[in-house]
Amino acid sequence: MPGRLLITGASGYIGAALLRQARNRGLQVAVLGSTSAGSPDPGVQVYPWRLGEAVPGAALEGVTAMIHVAHFWRADEAGAGDDNPNFTGSLQLAQASAAAGCPRFVYVSSTAAHEQALNAYGKIKRRTEGALLERYPGQVLVARPGLVYGGAQKGIFGLLSKLVRVFPLLPLVGGATLLQPVHVDEVCAGLLSLALLAQPDRSSYVLAHPQPIAFADYLRLLRRTATGRKLWLIPIPVTLALWMCDLTRLLPGFPTISRERVYGLIAARPMPSADDLRALGLLVSDIRIGLLRAPRCGRRRLIAESRAVLRYLCAGAAPAVLRQLVRAVERNDGGEPLYLGAMVLRWPALLRWLDPLPRRATSRLVRRLEMGLALQAVAAPRVRPGFAGLFLQGVCEGLALPSRLLAGLLQR
Repeated sequence: MPGRLLITGASGYIGAALLRQARNRGLQVAVLGSTSAGSPDPGVQVYPWRLGEAVPGAALEGVTAMIHVAHFWRADEAGAGDDNPNFTGSLQLAQASAAAGCPRFVYVSSTAAHEQALNAYGKIKRRTEGALLERYPGQVLVARPGLVYGGAQKGIFGLLSKLVRVFPLLPLVGGATLLQPVHVDEVCAGLLSLALLAQPDRSSYVLAHPQPIAFADYLRLLRRTATGRKLWLIPIPVTLALWMCDLTRLLPGFPTISRERVYGLIAARPMPSADDLRALGLLVSDIRIGLLRAPRCGRRRLIAESRAVLRYLCAGAAPAVLRQLVRAVERNDGGEPLYLGAMVLRWPALLRWLDPLPRRATSRLVRRLEMGLALQAVAAPRVRPGFAGLFLQGVCEGLALPSRLLAGLLQR
């Protein structure tokens, strides 16, 4: 275990998650970066620094592992030349850590870093990888995350999530491009494993799912988990996509999309990762499961739907029974929400019109109702309704019968 871990870019998408996970593990952590927002944790020392500047000597004292996440995105607009601070600053940082006797320098690159890269980001990452491994063999380890998703709505994940939530119809370029999604928490776990690794058997590790997914399918999954609705995609040529990127700069309130994103997408190439993940003992979850952990996606909606199911089956939803139902759905039924409408969540009695007749085990709604009914039968005492209650239930059943029969026919 490192005596002291030094992180750059801790205010960014991956860096913030990395800092949080390191602190949760009880590691001693220091940060190189901006102090404008103050230290996110009273136990974390923040040293003022920007990429390309000299590293404060005090920051390197006692450091046994450094994880370099910081990247200056604006510098990539000028190209991938020798004057790019992402290249010169990374070399300067590695030199300072080597001079201070730091035995481990983890450089966070990307699967976009390959010989056929078209965007400046991929090119500069590739150049930096080669230079670091050549100058500091044995000290530098390169981590190549795939398409990172989950956690805070930041970075490319935040941009795409916002687009698919707002627009049911999107233009698409590179829909067949194969990507390797990986949850941000899994990336951070891999980076910490590299920092703690005693005897690495290779110089670079790919942190990405071994089974790639098409970009179009990734977008559809984002919208499905965020809204429960379908996403319609219109393939467009690359030239038109680049023109539309320029147009986003002029539209107020619309997220700006850089040409760099398009170039990076159309040149993306999957990289083998199974052996690297096995060497780190890292398990990467399927994206369908990982997306449900996103703050604005699955679990919160699943809790609301489970509460509605219990209220539909009886008068209330005890907290203990609600927790048991949510866990049962996650364990036995995939954990994906049903994406019931807002009116159904507010008035669960409307579920009577959605409950198919005859009931079939293939219906996800039927399975959730049966789980809730089983839990309620154990947790709550049976109460016999009065004559008025029975009469009202009969009337509701009669009114809902046509809808239920139609739902049953559609599920055949």
